[in-house]
Amino acid sequence: MRSKIGLLVCVSVASLAACSSPLGPPATLVLSTSPDLTATVARISVERGISPEGAYSQIDAWLVIPPSRTANAGLVFAKTTPAFVRTRGAVFSTNAGDIKAGDRVEVWHDFRVAFGAAEGPPGAPTYVNILQVVIDR
Repeated sequence: MRSKIGLLVCVSVASLAACSSPLGPPATLVLSTSPDLTATVARISVERGISPEGAYSQIDAWLVIPPSRTANAGLVFAKTTPAFVRTRGAVFSTNAGDIKAGDRVEVWHDFRVAFGAAEGPPGAPTYVNILQVVIDR
């Protein structure tokens, strides 16, 4: 009887492992419209400091938007920005801090843009209010 229970536990654990994802359960995107831009991340860094309003932390990214082959846009966003990973057709929630150089991203942003911002490539538009990011892996 003990061996049957052991076998049942092993089969159950193996079945669960085969059906689950290391990213967790599938998620629903915050925004379902088409992205404002699709690009490859050329550079990414976390910026922290003290401003007149107090401590801050943000993620700065340089993007390559086709047909360009060099960084031609920037993003400034918080680690709390809604972020997702799309892999094998499924979408999973993630942390915006998980974005890496070389990732292909889809970005939704509002109308706010800065030109010549220190966080972006020189003279390029830098989008400062990111609404959602999807990483394609």
